[in-house]
Formats: sequence, structure tokens, C-alpha cells
Amino acid sequence: MAESKHQPSRSIYPSIKTAVAILLSQSRYDLQQAAIGAGLTTEKLREYLARPAVRTYLRNERRTQLEALCASNANALARVRDEGENAMAVVNAVR
Repeated sequence: MAESKHQPSRSIYPSIKTAVAILLSQSRYDLQQAAIGAGLTTEKLREYLARPAVRTYLRNERRTQLEALCASNANALARVRDEGENAMAVVNAVR
């Protein structure tokens, strides 16, 4: 069975998945820190990130991260509505 272009994770090494997770947890991507955290050299991580399957994996993980964040916005707004002192100001700021 051919591997889907949207599910390349089977061909991604665990150390690369770890590096991607570290990158996505950073406010600004730091390849050196991600490489160290995953037990790789920065050069090796750059080589892997140049591969289409790894780039697709990174994009998919980032998309999943953003979707989870967006899904939690409704819950956060509901908490502000129910518990906040100045709910309308906060809701407008979120918009």
C-alpha cells in the first residue's frame, strides 16, 4: 500500500519527531537547541529538514497545533464570559 503524502510520519525517525516537537514548542525556532534536545547535530537536523517528508511532517504537526489552539479559543471565551469582570473588553481584545 502506498504511503499517503499527508501521513509521512512512518518514515520519520523518532529523533526527528523529537526535534520537531521542540521546534514547535519554541516561540522562535532555534535549530541548535532542537538538535541538542533530540541528540542530533545542527547540520544533521538541517539535512533532515530539507527532506520533503520531514517538511510535510513539520507542517502537519504545526497545523495540528494551530487547530488545537483555535479549538480552545471557544472554551477560553466562555470562561471569560462566565467569570470575567469586564467580559466584553476581553472578548473584543481576543477578536
